[in-house]
Amino acid sequence: MKKTIPISIGKTLFHIEEDAYGKLSQYLVAVKLKFSSNPEGSEIVADIENRIAEHFLDGQKGDVSHVVDLGEVESLISSMGRPDDFVSPESETDKEDSSASANPAPTTSANNKKLYRNPDDMVLAGVASGLGSYLGIEPVLVRLAFALFAFLNGFGVIVYLVLWASMKEAKTATEKLQMQGAPVTLESVDKLMKETTSNIKEKVGDKNSLSAFANSVGRGLASFLRHVIPGFGKIIGIVISIVAAIGVAALVLGMMAVFISLGSPYLDFPFLEAVGYPLFIFIVIAVFFAVLVPLLFVQALGSLLRNGWDNQKTKYGAILFGLWFVALLSLAALSARAIPVYREFVKNDSSYQKITRAYELEDFSSIKAQNGFSVEIFSGNEFKAEANGRERYLDNIELAVSQGILTISRKSENSPHVCIFCSTHSTNVRVWLPVLQSLSASNGVNVKGTANASGTISVRLENGSSVDLSIVGTSTQVLLRTENASRANISGSTEEADFSASNGSRIQAENLVAKKVRAHASNASKITLQAKEVLDATAENAGRIEYIGTPKELRQDVSNASVLERISGDAPPVVEKISTTTPPTPPALPVTMPSVDGRRPTPVVEDPALSM
Repeated sequence: MKKTIPISIGKTLFHIEEDAYGKLSQYLVAVKLKFSSNPEGSEIVADIENRIAEHFLDGQKGDVSHVVDLGEVESLISSMGRPDDFVSPESETDKEDSSASANPAPTTSANNKKLYRNPDDMVLAGVASGLGSYLGIEPVLVRLAFALFAFLNGFGVIVYLVLWASMKEAKTATEKLQMQGAPVTLESVDKLMKETTSNIKEKVGDKNSLSAFANSVGRGLASFLRHVIPGFGKIIGIVISIVAAIGVAALVLGMMAVFISLGSPYLDFPFLEAVGYPLFIFIVIAVFFAVLVPLLFVQALGSLLRNGWDNQKTKYGAILFGLWFVALLSLAALSARAIPVYREFVKNDSSYQKITRAYELEDFSSIKAQNGFSVEIFSGNEFKAEANGRERYLDNIELAVSQGILTISRKSENSPHVCIFCSTHSTNVRVWLPVLQSLSASNGVNVKGTANASGTISVRLENGSSVDLSIVGTSTQVLLRTENASRANISGSTEEADFSASNGSRIQAENLVAKKVRAHASNASKITLQAKEVLDATAENAGRIEYIGTPKELRQDVSNASVLERISGDAPPVVEKISTTTPPTPPALPVTMPSVDGRRPTPVVEDPALSM
């Protein structure tokens, strides 16, 4: 049995037979001597030793007790090449022809390529150059693609940053040769180092350039992803992967729904009728892949954070990137053809032309609108209304007066509750009346206009509705309540005002001049107001109240991260400060909308708290 010797090559421990050790030692001495005159000789030798370690590890095939024999060393030397097998730099010019015939240049194999960032040909970080080398195309084409998509939708920037952070930089000679798909031999290493040295001389002033700065930023980003968040990296990777998987599932289901729901009353988008079936199919496929590939890249980012970089999977990434590029180009070309056709179809098709329909109404002083309409209010001497929009939508609108209340709603029996691409806001309802006493809007209704008030006027908004109302006339009291992300902008003048905003709503009443104001903001809502004489303010649960003016009396109750702030005028005297404990639930607004189902209306109850 031959004697074995433990050795360390490339920071890896191997057991090698004595005769093989002698052969390997002679080889390494010759290699060191060959590159001793090179300023980077020590790095080259270390790189070659790493390559030798990889060769021996491949020979082990998972057997840690494997012993390297003489045959493996000779096979290594045969594949790597001997230092004397190729000419020295000094005689390279004179013996170029003979060297070429004796040692033909190694061929590049696309199958052996690995994806790295190329530091020798970079504008920012070498990503485009590395992709170009891997795909076998000019780096300038990849750079143009990144620039194009960065300007079109900004996604090119995201992809570039992800690749920048995830792609390793080809630092060693072995990695640079693997990036080109060239075999790692002594001759190829020597040739690469001479080319690198020549490039460095040509770019000696690049250390202070933008590319050097950007490369340092890229290294910092990569270091952050790999080292700063090691404890959270896998968790973040799992979350990103789950989100990407949900996105892919939603995309697939959405594409299926598009084909299943064609012609459905729940889908109001005549794209198929306008452009025809073949073009429609091509556009859907292009959209599918244009959205799918970014989701897969996000999935790959999650895998990177969970498991680290895997060069074996980079070829799939390159294929996906090419597919995404083709999908975007196809989508752009198809859209350029389809959009004008669709616009012309909608313009000329009779079912998409807007008409105006007039309504004769009984006397009313209150308006109740719901389900996503756009309503305009005008002051006039008559009671009338008109609706403008497509005939299909006008057939689904119902305007009815009952007990002095005009109700604007959708006919539920003729209209689906959920409709994709249905433009309810494109239907505009205009209302004329002499005096407005109350207004109620819910479920995404938008109201604007001018209202003539006499006495008390009440406004209530719910569920994402909005109002922009100017009050004229002799108003003595304005009652305004907004709930569930509703918005109100109100102007005019009044004696008293009562504002209530809850659940992320907002009231802008700085242009409503009022002598006495009571305001209650809760649950991340905000009220802006103007008070002349008295302000009674209650803010709770991150509510915010801002006021203009210098009221003579200020009563406040602010709790739970809420704010009461004067934004204009001198600070008023505080005549009463209620305890900052949780305030009692404020009384309901003293106006209740009457029923429209024929029953008797709920009586109006006066609130003595409003008498200040």
